[in-house]
Amino acid sequence: MQLLGLFNRVCSNFFTQRTIVLFFYPLWHNLKKYVVVYRALEGINAVVVGLMWAATLYLLKDVSISTFNNLSFLNIGVIAGTLVHCILKNFLHL
Repeated sequence: MQLLGLFNRVCSNFFTQRTIVLFFYPLWHNLKKYVVVYRALEGINAVVVGLMWAATLYLLKDVSISTFNNLSFLNIGVIAGTLVHCILKNFLHL
């Protein structure tokens, strides 16, 4: 039974990615040529970025960095490490 589930999972991942690459990417590339669709995509992108910021702030509301204990230093270290990683990845193209 587990092998059947494994086979189902592998096939579903493979066929989903194949569908995206072979069908949706050319359709997306052709739709971006129209001005109305391009402007709508800019608005959708702005909404998605706003939702991502809201979700990030919602998750960070319980992270304590004001009290100085071991967990606070761990939180600050993770935040600083993520920031350094993002800066290095974007500017140095690592």
